[in-house]
Amino acid sequence: MTAKPVILIVEDDELIRMLVAEILRENEFDVVEAANGGAAMVVVLKRPEIGCVFTDVRMPGEPDGFTLAKYVRRIRPDCPIVLTSGHARPQPGDLDQGTCFVSKPYSGSQLLTLINSVMATAPAGQAAASIARLQ
Repeated sequence: MTAKPVILIVEDDELIRMLVAEILRENEFDVVEAANGGAAMVVVLKRPEIGCVFTDVRMPGEPDGFTLAKYVRRIRPDCPIVLTSGHARPQPGDLDQGTCFVSKPYSGSQLLTLINSVMATAPAGQAAASIARLQ
């Protein structure tokens, strides 16, 4: 049996986080949830099986989604990252290779298409190897 891909959802709005998690779980993903960037940083370090990070840009506290994306990229260069916001827009230099952006609101089908697309282009099996080097 093949393990389900693991997605980390970082969203401070609990209702949005629950909806995104439900959509992904219904479509054969394992989901890990974090309510802010600080909690997500801890999860990324402790969960090498995370295959994609889906994060809001604007959240209370530090880091915001853009800073979180750069942190994840530094320690997990092969992990796809999808940023989302209904207010903030990426500026030049905000999105590294392997990082993309989707505006809110998005549909469930848009979300699934985007997640499947970024997961398909990620180097298979390298996520756990890159985090293992840090420990």
